[in-house]
Amino acid sequence: MPQLQTRRLTLRRQTVADAPVFHRMWTERDERVPSHRRLDDEGHPDVQEIAAHIAAAGEESWLQTAQCASTGEAIGYCGLVFGGAVVGDEPELAFEFLRAVHNNGLATEAAEAVLRWTDELGHPRVWAGVWEWNLASRRVLEKLGFEESGEERPPSAYGRNLLMVRRSPDSPLSAMGERRTTMTHTVRAGVAADVGPCVDLWVEALRHRDGQVDAAPVAERTRALFKTPLLRFAIAGEPLDGFAVSTTKGKTGQTAVLERLAVRPSAAGRGIGRILLHDAFSAAREGGYQRVELAVRTGNPAVRLYVREGFRAVSTPIPHPLGGEPMVTYSRDL
Repeated sequence: MPQLQTRRLTLRRQTVADAPVFHRMWTERDERVPSHRRLDDEGHPDVQEIAAHIAAAGEESWLQTAQCASTGEAIGYCGLVFGGAVVGDEPELAFEFLRAVHNNGLATEAAEAVLRWTDELGHPRVWAGVWEWNLASRRVLEKLGFEESGEERPPSAYGRNLLMVRRSPDSPLSAMGERRTTMTHTVRAGVAADVGPCVDLWVEALRHRDGQVDAAPVAERTRALFKTPLLRFAIAGEPLDGFAVSTTKGKTGQTAVLERLAVRPSAAGRGIGRILLHDAFSAAREGGYQRVELAVRTGNPAVRLYVREGFRAVSTPIPHPLGGEPMVTYSRDL
């Protein structure tokens, strides 16, 4: 892999002199990271062992040391790995930086350079494995154009390891505005003919969740929504397995609102809700919005998904227009 240069970083081949910095990253890793990626009780791997690993990898490693362009100080790594579970021989993006330089956009800057290079090589797609709880890395990947693939690594005691995928801009699979294709699901832009089936699905989903529903007013409110300006109307599956509708809030252009997200009860558990959620994030980000909000009943099981995906409550419970459990507004920064 060649040396890459960005405005603030140089990405270069790893050397044994980088071992102390890499060892420091080992000491800083979250306790939820698998044990084989953390120091053991005896402090292994130590600096010498990490140096030996770097030396053994030699020129075969596609992981580059990231160093500050102005000072030459090593501060992390970014590059590609191959042979990961599920993705096989396709490239997988990997990055890690010292905590002291977090929240400065350096991981995004480094990864953008690597991805430009993979595009030039003609790779149609690049993968990234990320722990579900690692919201910071997931947001970096979203900014880079990665989307939920619908696939995961094998179950682990350390949590769910999600596989995200980014397609090259030259790939026929990358028509982001109209269709987003995952390994197991297709998300496309909804059209007028989809409105009726989506209204019916919304009523079906509420009936499945609540046991009973006053269908007429629920359907009327949902049909009315489709007559307002929409930011994104997304359809999952052919035939219809789920849908999501986003609008904008106020005139500031900063907040997108996820008004509806429903998955057919028979299709639950396949990750469709999460995929539609990330589609809404992508549409809002592409539209220049800074956050996404949604309102959800206090007893809705979907709250667990929203919290896992980085939403936080920003209101006290307020009455629902149709009665029943109150609503709480949740927000997530993009």
